[in-house]
Amino acid sequence: MENSELDIWSRYERLKRSFNVLTQITANMVSTLELDELLQTLLDRLTEVTNADAGIIAVFENGELVIKSVAGIFPKDFVNIELTFEEGSFSWRVINEGNLIYQESAHLHSKILDTAYKLGISASLGVPLKRFNKTVGVISIHWVKPHPPDDEEVRLLEITAERAAMAIINANLFKQVKIQAELIELSPDAVIVRDLNDVIKFWNKSAEEIYGWK
Repeated sequence: MENSELDIWSRYERLKRSFNVLTQITANMVSTLELDELLQTLLDRLTEVTNADAGIIAVFENGELVIKSVAGIFPKDFVNIELTFEEGSFSWRVINEGNLIYQESAHLHSKILDTAYKLGISASLGVPLKRFNKTVGVISIHWVKPHPPDDEEVRLLEITAERAAMAIINANLFKQVKIQAELIELSPDAVIVRDLNDVIKFWNKSAEEIYGWK
């Protein structure tokens, strides 16, 4: 097989693997509301298909940027570490600039992630998790050897970031609705929800006690 044919076949295989990654991501978004599980699966698949040596997803929680998932050679105890501006400078640079960034080791500075760079990381590619102009976190993948990304890897990371941002926003909305539902359930007042046809769709415990119907 000639080199040109090998290149075409290699690209076909990469496109196929990328498609399988996105299919897996979409399936998980539909089948689970467990955000941590979803983000971990997403990050594992992304690092696998890009041949990255490590990956991180960090999410804003109460205004703080917190690592929620790690992959590859990064230690698992990175999870739940807060990335302050000084201690997570690459992630914060991606967030502040608001777009995809590739940089090599000469520009890597981080106190918390110093352990990772001692593992030999020399290149990083990151993109903000953003939806409707709202930034909810950052995703980055890392290589031991310099790895200027090709167009396919850039596109895959951007699509993955968009899906991750959507999943995070949906999970946060679900959490808010759940809290509101719990408050309604505990309310001493009868709360009844009816549709446009006056069919009762929900009522709380107080409504049961007041009206005598379950």
